[in-house]
Amino acid sequence: MSQPLLIGVLAETPWLGLSPGVLVLAFSLATQGYRVLLVDGDPGAGELTDWARARTEPGASGASVRALLRDARGIPQVLDVGVAISRELRDGVAPGAIGLIPAYETSERQRPATPGGRAVLALRESLLGVTLRGEPFDLILTLLPPATTSLGVALAANLPDALVLITAP
Repeated sequence: MSQPLLIGVLAETPWLGLSPGVLVLAFSLATQGYRVLLVDGDPGAGELTDWARARTEPGASGASVRALLRDARGIPQVLDVGVAISRELRDGVAPGAIGLIPAYETSERQRPATPGGRAVLALRESLLGVTLRGEPFDLILTLLPPATTSLGVALAANLPDALVLITAP
């Protein structure tokens, strides 16, 4: 079994509409049969986290991105969001799967202090081992904090295998 490809999405500055764009990209990949893990890597904004929590069943427990950066232990919490995205887009359910790891545990939106390289690499190792219903993911799509933040730079430098940089026109 090969490891999933970890792709980071990083905007130069805060970018309105980036979170919905990442959701649509995840759905598009899932329609091609990929198992996609979305990671809301921005505890300061948490747009994907808020979206998922408003549309999925309560009761999931586990560590968030913020908790893993702080503690480097625990099993990440995965919310199954494939059906919710399909409903939003008014499209059929994709043959792949879409899971989401939230940015934070509670509604407290706060970016943690800039983590060291070891903390980010521990987060990376945790993400690479995540499964949904016992099945591993093919792709991990991580929405990173903006490049104007130290957290965004630290995550972009140490977390992804590939980086998609969104710049102003």
